[in-house]
Amino acid sequence: RGPPGPVATASSGGPKASVDQPLGDDETARAVWVPARNVVLLAAAAAVAEAQSAQAIVAGVNREEADTFADNSAQFMTDMTAALARGTRNGVVVASPTLALDKPGIVAAARSLGLGRDDFWSCYTGGPEPCARCESCRRSERAWGDDDRS
Repeated sequence: RGPPGPVATASSGGPKASVDQPLGDDETARAVWVPARNVVLLAAAAAVAEAQSAQAIVAGVNREEADTFADNSAQFMTDMTAALARGTRNGVVVASPTLALDKPGIVAAARSLGLGRDDFWSCYTGGPEPCARCESCRRSERAWGDDDRS
């Protein structure tokens, strides 16, 4: 007797879309979705934290992204902390100082710390420079506005 539904394989992928989709388009959001990304990254970070006797890991999620991606939400961070309480010996917790902020709020915080746009990377396409077309680049551009590139 097999599984109750489709089985994922290494070649299985989510929906594909161009980074040139209209701003905020659902297909654009699907294009940048990485299946289970934050589950995997937080679990890996927790393993390193536990090995180093650290009590917390920090995730850079934000309110704006949580509107589109559930794994950027406060509930997800709470759920991951609960899972890590059971899955690590030292009860590693997930912290996210940007959780309640949107991108402009993060930019304001960055500026207050003397950081500029070039100190961040939001692009999903890779390469030596951000593409300026994917949804993540567009959100970042709107948040930084007409700043110089510093």
